[in-house]
Amino acid sequence: MAFIHISGVFGGVQSDPTFATIALERLPAATPQKSADAFQFLRADKNGRLYLLHGDALQVDDLQPVGKLVAGSKPAVSQALDSLGPIMDASLSPDGRAWLLASLPDRIALLNSDGLRDLPPPYWAASSLAYGIDGPVVAVIPVRVGGENASAPPTSAAWNSPPLLLRLRDQNWLTLIAGEPFTRRDARPLRLQEMKAERDTRLAVDTKGTLWVAQQDAYHLKHYSRTGVLQESLAVAGGRVQWRDRTADDWKRLEDAAQAAGTKLNRSHLAKVQAARVVRALTTRDDQVYLVIETSAGLALDRWDARRRALERLLLPAIPLGPGPPSVAAGRYGLYLAGAHLGDPIWHVDWVKLDAGPWKPVPEAAFQEGRLAG
Repeated sequence: MAFIHISGVFGGVQSDPTFATIALERLPAATPQKSADAFQFLRADKNGRLYLLHGDALQVDDLQPVGKLVAGSKPAVSQALDSLGPIMDASLSPDGRAWLLASLPDRIALLNSDGLRDLPPPYWAASSLAYGIDGPVVAVIPVRVGGENASAPPTSAAWNSPPLLLRLRDQNWLTLIAGEPFTRRDARPLRLQEMKAERDTRLAVDTKGTLWVAQQDAYHLKHYSRTGVLQESLAVAGGRVQWRDRTADDWKRLEDAAQAAGTKLNRSHLAKVQAARVVRALTTRDDQVYLVIETSAGLALDRWDARRRALERLLLPAIPLGPGPPSVAAGRYGLYLAGAHLGDPIWHVDWVKLDAGPWKPVPEAAFQEGRLAG
C-alpha cells in the first residue's frame, strides 16, 4: 500500500500551519547537586509511577504526584560500578523493579534490588534501549564492538544490512527486526557518520509489548508487533535524513564535550556537515505516542493517535534541554519532561490540559499500514 497523506487537511480544508505553545509547569523536584558529567533518566512503569535514575551512582528516586523527589538508596553494586562507563541510555521494566542500562563503550547491564549484573554485550553498538513485557530490546548501529562474550560475528552479508533491533533470549541477543539495506548516494562506501544517521534510533514500548521505533535524525516512526512484524509506518517530509552545515555553536559544543572528556577536538577528523536531529525522545500512552521533536520553530511535542491516524503538534516553551538525551515519560497524572543532566529541571503538564490543548495537524505527514500481526 502506498503512503496515505493524512495531516494538514481536515474535511478538505487546509489547516493553519501556525502551532500553539503548551504551557508547562516546572516541578520543585531537584536532585541535591547538579552534575554536567552524568545523565538522569526519568521513566514510568506500567502503572504510571515515575522514577528518576541517577546516571552516576545509580540511585533511583521516586517522583511523587506533587512533584517531590523522594531519594532512594544507592544499590549495592560493589566494584562493578567503578568499571562502569558513562550511562548513555536506560529503560525501566514494566513492573518498575529493574533497569536496563547501556554504558560506553559496549556494556549492557541489568540493575535491580540485588545489584548490577552484566548482560552479554551485543556484537553491534547499542543506540537505545527498551524493556517490555517480553524482556530487554536493544536498537543497534553498524559499529563493531563487543568482547569475547559478545554475540557471534555477523556474516559479510550482514554488514550491508545489519539488524535494527535485538532481543535477549536465554542470554543471547537474537535479531528481532532486520535492518533495511543502506542507501548509497554514490559509488563510494558509506561513511560511519551516514550509517549512524540512518540507524540512530529512539525506542518506546507500550503496555501491550509492541514497539515504537523512531529514527533520531529523520522523521520516520514505525510500529512493530511483539514478534517484530511491521504494523504501521509514519513519515514526515518523506522520512529522510536532512544534512546541514555545522555552525559555530555546533563546533563549540563538540569542543566543550571533548574538553570535558579530557581530550582535544581535531576538526579535520570530522565532516563539515551533520544530520539535522529530529526526534529527541518518545513515550507511549494507550494508543498514543508522544514525541519530543526539534523544529525550525524550536522544540515541539507531537502526538500520534493510532486510532484516529492523526499526527498533531504543540510547541514547547523555550526550555533548556541541551544537546544530551532528554527524558519524556507518561505518568499517571500527566506527561513529564526532564533535562538530560543530573539536576536539570523537570517539567509537567496534566492530561486534562494536554488532551484539551490546541493541537494542529503536522504538514507533510504520511501514513502506511504494514502487515498486521495474526
